[in-house]
Amino acid sequence: MAKRIGSALLLLTLASPVQAVTMTFGDIEITPEPAPKGTSAHGYFEYVFHMVNTSAERAHTVRLSMPSEKLFFHEDSIHELRRTVQVGPKETVHVSLLQPDHPPIGGRDVAVVIDGRRQENALPLKPSESVRRYSYRGRGWRVRSPAPAELLILLGPRVKPLPVLDPTPPEPGMPMPGGALLPSHLKGPTRSKLPPGMPPERPPAARPPTKPGLPSHGIQFVTAETWSSNWLAYTRYDGIILTAEELKELPAATQTALRQYVETGGALLVLGPTDLRGLSAVTQTEKDKAGWRNIQAGLGVCHISPDAHYDAWDVERFTQLFHEWQYANGSGIESQRNTLDANRELPVIDDLGIPIRGLFVLMFVFVLAIGPVNVFVLSRLKRRIWLLWTTPALSLCTCLAVFGYMLISEGWSGRLRSETLTLLDETTHRATTIGWLGVYSPLTPGDGLHFSAETEVIPQRFFEGSNGGARSCTIDWSQDQHFAAGWVEARIPAHFKVRKSELRRERVALHREGDGRWSMVNGLGAAIRHFWYADAQGQIHEAKDIAPGARTLLTPTEKECPVNARTLRDHLFGPGNMSFMTTLQLMGQAPQNYLRPGSYLAEVEASPFLEDALRNARTRKLHAFIVGFGKQDENGE
Repeated sequence: MAKRIGSALLLLTLASPVQAVTMTFGDIEITPEPAPKGTSAHGYFEYVFHMVNTSAERAHTVRLSMPSEKLFFHEDSIHELRRTVQVGPKETVHVSLLQPDHPPIGGRDVAVVIDGRRQENALPLKPSESVRRYSYRGRGWRVRSPAPAELLILLGPRVKPLPVLDPTPPEPGMPMPGGALLPSHLKGPTRSKLPPGMPPERPPAARPPTKPGLPSHGIQFVTAETWSSNWLAYTRYDGIILTAEELKELPAATQTALRQYVETGGALLVLGPTDLRGLSAVTQTEKDKAGWRNIQAGLGVCHISPDAHYDAWDVERFTQLFHEWQYANGSGIESQRNTLDANRELPVIDDLGIPIRGLFVLMFVFVLAIGPVNVFVLSRLKRRIWLLWTTPALSLCTCLAVFGYMLISEGWSGRLRSETLTLLDETTHRATTIGWLGVYSPLTPGDGLHFSAETEVIPQRFFEGSNGGARSCTIDWSQDQHFAAGWVEARIPAHFKVRKSELRRERVALHREGDGRWSMVNGLGAAIRHFWYADAQGQIHEAKDIAPGARTLLTPTEKECPVNARTLRDHLFGPGNMSFMTTLQLMGQAPQNYLRPGSYLAEVEASPFLEDALRNARTRKLHAFIVGFGKQDENGE
């Protein structure tokens, strides 16, 4: 009975939310902010801690590491998420730990290490929940949650609840409550078979409404308790709604983070008139009859309503918002992949198979040499006692031969490949980059992978099955986003989807010459293979092979921008879109379909906007397209 009571109390403790309290560790006081609410299916979680050094004389080195209490996982998990900071005398430091949506944290609570000594007590913290639809347990696939991914919408504290339609029982074949329909081949709530590499698509969360209002299921609304100044903290939300007054009162850094959220694919709704002229890469701005301003900026969308009178919104308005939330951050399009499928999408190495024939021949020769041949030769020499040293010597030589062949064929260093698209706004000096990164290394890289602190990194290692193993991963945020261990294994390619927004000063200087031709100066910091520019009339001008810093004249072509060209967001995330890789291929074949008057498209071989994740890579194949937005008059100013 005592054991049962203890187990029940433990489960109750684990299930209950942890309150934010200040804990003292000698001179250091640490107060965690409330953890993010809601269950998300993508993006990053941000955990923020306020750290105060009460000493007037001593500085301290403090490391936060989660989880403190580690649990055993049968699948990939984050073994350690850490950050080390210096806290000076009487100094207050705000420390944030960002956790990717996948893999999950393998435990709970936060360990505190001060000046190299781990503290006895840990900060209580329950990691936020993520929707992971399937996990591998022994044989077969287990559905972890009967209610998969709902849309997660963040509301400002002053936003009134949006009208929700009365719940109606779903018809056969329609989504179940919770916002998703289990695939037809899933026969039970706990187990069923799912072919590896075939993740279920994200279905519509509910039927389109027939009267004004939002569906009664398939959407989670959470109210913001604090606003982060890091755009990565908003990547887990499918939509954000706040009032114009709330937006105006936010700090400048937080307003910039919300703009970055939009430009990287998010959906923002502002209730009331406001000024959003700071948005970058604006490709479309329109005002409808109801007074709404609809802005497509970068890869996202922003709606500005004249007021918060929901009763004046019609069915089409709610349908439009619901559609935007479904496709925010590209979550409705880009599916999750396992290692094999990801390598088909972005091949880092041509052949992932094991050379069975070569290994069989090697083993056959080795067995003959170490057995019959060895015994025969030593018998002829009347030195059979030498078997004690010739057998291990032949084994050592074989191992050295295999290892030497690997070094000759692949070397010590790894391979790095990327395909990216960058939207560069030369007016706001912000660059938005999305794409794929592939890594392959003959040996496990000792230094791991390095990404900037402004990059969202999504590992493509889902649905691996029983042969995929379980990896314990480590992320260190002390200097940058350091994927320190567990992310790349020897001779197994690793793939990541990346997305980032940052301030950049690169630009292309365009100038109208006296004879009417256009010239350009390459200020992108990388060699341009092919360059296209659309003038004010939509005519395309081009040039090829432009070195960094070089100036060249553009040649007019017969290509022109379509009158009603689709925006880049529509090309990537809209109806009838192609895959990301296919879209990049079509960019080089028909650049006029992706340009607007006054914009340019540059194809480069080494993108300056994506960090060098694998620093000792021997082979680098970095391909990128850069779409530039800037203001050039007839004099090129």
